[in-house]
Amino acid sequence: MALPSDYEEQVYAALLGKVIGVHYGSPVEGWSDERIWEVYGELNGYLERPHYFPPDDDLSGALTFIRALEDYGPGLTARDIGDTWLNYLGDEHGTLWWGGYGVSTEHTAYLNLANGIPAPRSGSIAQNGVVVAEQIGGQIFIDPWGLVCPGDPQRAADYARRAASVSHDRNAVYGGMFIAGIEAAAFYDKDPHSLLSTGLSLIPTDSTYAQVVRDVLRWQRACADWRDCLSRIKERYGYDRYGGGCHVIPNAAVVVMALAYSDGDLTRALNIANMAGWDTDCNVGNVGCVMGLVAGLEGIHNAANDWFSPVNDHLLISLNIGSECILDIPNAALYISNLGRMVGGEGRRDYKGGARYHFAFPGSTHGWEADRAPGRAAVRTLTNARYRAAGGTERGLRVAMPHLSEANRGVVYRKTFFTARDFTRHGYEFHPSPLIYPGQRVTAVVYAERGDGVEGCLFVRDLDGNEFLLGDWLLLPTGQKVELAGRSPPCATPIERVGLMFAARRETSAVVYLDRVDWRGTPDMELDLSGPEPMTGWSYLRGRWFAAWGALNGSHYGRDAEAYIGALSWRDYRYQVRLRPHCGERHRLLFRVRGAQRSYAFGLAPGGRVAFEKNDRGYREVASAPLAWELQRDYTLAVEVEGNRMRGFVDGQQMLEWVDRDRPWEAGCIGLGLKDGRTLFLHVALRPLRGI
Repeated sequence: MALPSDYEEQVYAALLGKVIGVHYGSPVEGWSDERIWEVYGELNGYLERPHYFPPDDDLSGALTFIRALEDYGPGLTARDIGDTWLNYLGDEHGTLWWGGYGVSTEHTAYLNLANGIPAPRSGSIAQNGVVVAEQIGGQIFIDPWGLVCPGDPQRAADYARRAASVSHDRNAVYGGMFIAGIEAAAFYDKDPHSLLSTGLSLIPTDSTYAQVVRDVLRWQRACADWRDCLSRIKERYGYDRYGGGCHVIPNAAVVVMALAYSDGDLTRALNIANMAGWDTDCNVGNVGCVMGLVAGLEGIHNAANDWFSPVNDHLLISLNIGSECILDIPNAALYISNLGRMVGGEGRRDYKGGARYHFAFPGSTHGWEADRAPGRAAVRTLTNARYRAAGGTERGLRVAMPHLSEANRGVVYRKTFFTARDFTRHGYEFHPSPLIYPGQRVTAVVYAERGDGVEGCLFVRDLDGNEFLLGDWLLLPTGQKVELAGRSPPCATPIERVGLMFAARRETSAVVYLDRVDWRGTPDMELDLSGPEPMTGWSYLRGRWFAAWGALNGSHYGRDAEAYIGALSWRDYRYQVRLRPHCGERHRLLFRVRGAQRSYAFGLAPGGRVAFEKNDRGYREVASAPLAWELQRDYTLAVEVEGNRMRGFVDGQQMLEWVDRDRPWEAGCIGLGLKDGRTLFLHVALRPLRGI
């Protein structure tokens, strides 16, 4: 089936609906409907409005497991998706609820996978028992598998079966098939009742899940008030009838009820799903994704409630690659839709030359916001809108500044790094890496529609609050596009925002459109790891990572301990680490890291050697040379990697050269590693091999 002409925008609407639903439901997760009514009464909008919503497992799992499709292609198996868990999850931290083996279904499945029990056995009733295997996770992480199959619910259900079976079985798998199939159909079918019929046709008719759907639809026809339907659900399918913390069956009934009573209205569906209680963030998230497709972007932005502004396109998730933790909804939607294009045999799509922030989707902001500090508060509104330039009509972020001057500048920015102090409520462990680094070239294209003598300049700000202008202030003549550009400077702490400043020598009423923003290139940076918080900006796989003796210490015995920083897109570079082996026989720097199971390493090896290792679902040595290294002595290790060729250095002397001719990893972030010991890491430097 041909892709819808507005495919990317529909995926964006679906993902926006999912994010809205998760954050709307999260404050009352696990509550009964009676408690919700007693505390809040009738719900009709967000219960919390923090500046930034923290990561949630519903979003983290959904956007992590779909990576299997990129890594293994459309013909992937359940085993491939299980390996994706092992590649992108921290070892028993982040992403999921790690409640214990036989308690948390996902924790149980992960430990099965990590100990050699492959999917789908890892999630089966035969392995884990029916109560563990039929919890809700098979349904809540499944939405992207429906979004990559627009108009093909059968294929979506098949993908969902493979994905859900990694951790779940039977009714929980049917729940994933049901939801994914509905979402695939909803690209063309906007009738909730018709969609529910489609979902029902995809699962076994004799399953409990199918019986729940039929019963709720029958009760909906008999009961004008959804609360009467909920009473019947609680009587027949309540939590008291099923084991575990969040069984799929009671929550499936809530999802079906909310869709059936929605009348096609997004707000009504979200409110019903949330007021019904139980696993609210999961249920409202699934309902939000479906209703995002039904209502579309227009329905979301024109709803009686302002569902968008508190979210503002921000999307934070948790996985072991820290730079992939800081997303925005339009770019996550573009990632998913390009996977859908791959499944459908179509080419990738990008916008405005592949710019990171393109503002091409109606209503999108990519998480940009306005500064409100004194002297920087000229921005009145920040909205997505069309503008007419010389080449035709385009979309951009409209920055309205009715009283712009030198004394009252307009400042807009995008957060590029987060710490615990950015959140008022904390949940899942979150170790992000910055999105932008020293030495990278930043560009922005702006269009001034109105304003006399308006000037603009790029800037970055580090975590200590130091602000650096990138390039010169440029005049922005009305009716013309202007490119601003500059290179990010050395910073002692992570760059936590990138933005633009506007000013005018005389007060003026200005309107400027931000057309696109991007940055590219290998960083040129040094990281001093001798301070009190050396792990700031690093994510980790496993091990204990702590500051002591003027260094970042990595300590672990058992599987490989690793920490990562940087972007998956980094290709050719020189990476240097000064380290001190304290005990143990393997002390590594890691490069072109693409997760826990895909990377290269260079380091000190057993038997008085240095070695290159390739990690492809486990490390193996590929080249080595003798070096009589000693414990408690400092060494400077370095690699130069270009294409599939890599050279290894110790204290400035080349020791090894190796060419990977077997499916080489072409790009990836950098890291630190060890096995069965302790290493002190003192300093890191990354340089481009060539100018950018």
